[in-house]
Amino acid sequence: MRILILFLVTAYCLKSEAVLASKIYSAFNVEYFKVTTSEAEPDYYKLPSEVELTPAEFQDMKKLLLKAIRQYNQPIINNAEFSIGSLAQYGVQYKVGLTKGGQKEIWINGFCKGSGDMYSSINLTSTPVVVFDGGSCYFNLTVNLKKRKTSKVIIHGFA
Repeated sequence: MRILILFLVTAYCLKSEAVLASKIYSAFNVEYFKVTTSEAEPDYYKLPSEVELTPAEFQDMKKLLLKAIRQYNQPIINNAEFSIGSLAQYGVQYKVGLTKGGQKEIWINGFCKGSGDMYSSINLTSTPVVVFDGGSCYFNLTVNLKKRKTSKVIIHGFA
């Protein structure tokens, strides 16, 4: 019970910090994305895929993911309930496939790491995390490396 209370208090403080920071950055018309340390990357889990990414393609995927999250957060910057926070708080599963034209396309499945033991029984490199609802704690998008484009970020619904 103490852990749950601590988690809820921490989550509330992080959301409050994000809202305050977004108001400050908005006042100065600066693009906002909360990155507080050099460790602000998610944990990445590669799912079984048709093809592999080169190290350079993996770096491109990460950059395009960050760009897509920034674009998603921009119009809802003052509503922390719907925004995606620091990616350091997330796990990211990805699966690489090929389009009909032979271009590498990556399906990305993001999920909050702070959900406790929820994922302890899942092998995150072989089984996608599938949930219903959960809000911005869970999101999906696709990345086309050749076109350097992403699909719209889709967050899960709210119960």
